[in-house]
Amino acid sequence: MSTTPMVPVINPDRGHRRWRKSELYTGPGGTGRYCPNLDDEVWDWATGLWRVVSVDYTTGLSRLRRYEEPLESDSLNDEDILLGVGPGYQSESFRAFIDTSVVPFTLALDSRLSFKGTTVEYVKVFLGSDIGDSANVISAMYDQNGQMLGENIPLELAQVPNNPDGQPTAYNKAVKVPMAAYTMRQLPDNEVLTVVAYDQVGNVRSMARVLVCNSAFARTTDAYRKYITAIHLESPFLSEVDQSLLQFPINLPVSALNAIGVVTYSDNSQTRMAVDGSKFNLYGLNNYMATQQGQRLDLVLTYRLGDDEYCYGATANQGKHISAAYKATTLRMDGAYSVKLFCAPVWVDNIYGYRLRWFLMNLDREEWFEVSHLVSFAVGSAEFRPTDYGVLQNLTVGINMQEVDGQFKNYRHSQTIGIVLRQPDSLVSEDRWAIRYTPGQNPMYGSGVKATSRMENVNNWKLDLSNGLSNYAVWLDQVFYRAEPLFNPAVEQRAPEPTHFALYINGENFEYPLEMWNHELVSPHAIKSGEPVIIRFFRRTAVTDVQLGMGVMYTKQIS
Repeated sequence: MSTTPMVPVINPDRGHRRWRKSELYTGPGGTGRYCPNLDDEVWDWATGLWRVVSVDYTTGLSRLRRYEEPLESDSLNDEDILLGVGPGYQSESFRAFIDTSVVPFTLALDSRLSFKGTTVEYVKVFLGSDIGDSANVISAMYDQNGQMLGENIPLELAQVPNNPDGQPTAYNKAVKVPMAAYTMRQLPDNEVLTVVAYDQVGNVRSMARVLVCNSAFARTTDAYRKYITAIHLESPFLSEVDQSLLQFPINLPVSALNAIGVVTYSDNSQTRMAVDGSKFNLYGLNNYMATQQGQRLDLVLTYRLGDDEYCYGATANQGKHISAAYKATTLRMDGAYSVKLFCAPVWVDNIYGYRLRWFLMNLDREEWFEVSHLVSFAVGSAEFRPTDYGVLQNLTVGINMQEVDGQFKNYRHSQTIGIVLRQPDSLVSEDRWAIRYTPGQNPMYGSGVKATSRMENVNNWKLDLSNGLSNYAVWLDQVFYRAEPLFNPAVEQRAPEPTHFALYINGENFEYPLEMWNHELVSPHAIKSGEPVIIRFFRRTAVTDVQLGMGVMYTKQIS
């Protein structure tokens, strides 16, 4: 079965038409693909005729409202509804209490006015009895800073006193009352207002008429309740000039975006979480590959609201969510973020087995780092088993580049390798370990490769890196190229050939021209069996040393 997400077909210039409800786009996981235009008709055999009342061309999502035929001229008027006599008693009339002593004016609907149904979400208050396109909405909600949040008044569960557990709303799941709201309209007493209740997708669920009563009464607002005012994205690849533009270096994998979604609330507090599809989604990146300089595409960041979260202007086609538009473009390659970790297994003893040392280089080729103390295993990765011999261990590790050096942005590099620990160092056969830097690599790095050391005296050790080979090209392939050093595929077929190498022994560097690869080298430090020989390959120019890659050979001590 195909898992390709549905992409909406958007045409704002299309003329008026009628749709089947199943044809409408409801999100990447839906079955419909068409984005309607405003005032289009939508037909559903089960629920009848609907009208498109809003369209978001950025996301392709639309909001519908069930069509209701206009009232006939002889229908009940406002006075009939409010003052008419019901069966056996005179009908009660609800009030809307307005306090004009504060600005904005407080609007508190009658506490007896309730709406039933778990799907009812909010109400609007209209002037008079007209609730159509030309209607005048007078309700409003403001945050603590006086910023208008919208015209929808949220509903809250009605309090039911004297419950056995002492919780006033514990047994109430469906009876809701409007929260205290505001209005900027100064209205005379007994002005008729219409309160309309809507469900999660904007369908009308109930209506009530109320009379204005100017009063000093004002129900206390829920100051503790926070509202979502905005969402945005944080990433080291956001443009410093345009915070809605993601700039991808060529060949940077989308998984390296390191995106964090941020929710901002009405009290200016913020919550950060990963853009991993659970709450935050970034639509538009599924099939994107950063391979062409100047390539651009539109993205949509969405946040799915929880049951206890509120936001004005949220879309509710696929559950309540809020969205923000972003763009992405591809830039020339930034070598600082083309990064590789090189691994070096180190023998400890028969109890603890091996430990891993890690070295890092990037495609800028200016520096190298030992980062063993900064590398961590990714969530979901298997842990390294230092005494598990003869099996392939697939490890996913990562490192935050900003922790390596402050010059880098807050970017986390992730990498997967396979490692096989052949046997403890105490055994006499040749291979100790092998590393697979890419899936299917054969032969694996380190297979059949070793250095030999011998002691002439305490301060004079001899080291042979030739592995018994007489062919330089074969040796360089085994020790350098099989570690898969970084290269720029746009201008290089493989990494440049080094001119020098340096041995990293006991924290010291000993440099040699590459012609010394098959000579016996002198070291003042002991190099015993099981210790790795760390080899840094570089190319020396008249200006600088170009760092190319790291090699490692296990050591076998001979007499």
